[in-house]
Amino acid sequence: RSLMEKLIKICNKDADDWDEVLPIALYCYRRCPIGRLRKSPFEILYGRQPSDLYDSSQPITVTGDEDEFMQKIYELRNIYQENAKEKRIAEIKRLPVGRDVDDMVIGEVVYRRALPGERLDKFHPRFIGPCRIIRTNQHGSCVVMDLDGVSRTLNRKDLIKQGHIERECIVVKEGEVLPAEGINMQDILPLRNA
Repeated sequence: RSLMEKLIKICNKDADDWDEVLPIALYCYRRCPIGRLRKSPFEILYGRQPSDLYDSSQPITVTGDEDEFMQKIYELRNIYQENAKEKRIAEIKRLPVGRDVDDMVIGEVVYRRALPGERLDKFHPRFIGPCRIIRTNQHGSCVVMDLDGVSRTLNRKDLIKQGHIERECIVVKEGEVLPAEGINMQDILPLRNA
């Protein structure tokens, strides 16, 4: 468990005593073993278990050779670092890759995300269009052409296909609104050979 989870479990309902129970939560966190390593953070750092809170009569002694003791600590640290690296690699592999860059086709009708200056308030649509893709570039960027004939290079994440738009109205330019139904996209956006 994380330190926050331990702190929440120990605190009262209002959590107004968190500063009083923080040392106990830290002690619990440092004493509990970590995942596959089965060693506590304290043991990884110092090579031994922490002394018990209630039994302070036993003196803490290091038995054996000091070099052997340090070697054991370095081995534990290396194992921990290797496990952390493997865990990071596994997390990176689990991350979603994102949209396929090849899913946009030249000539397809899309809507583009409104730029910050184009969106007047929160009620203004987030996507403006329709636009036509005139070229696709590497790494997911596309060149799109607006109704005005202005072409822009946009990232794939800033484009939505025509079928995915959920608005009933499409903002073409400020002040001009067209209904989403009954628009013949072939008439509005002639494909230019650029």
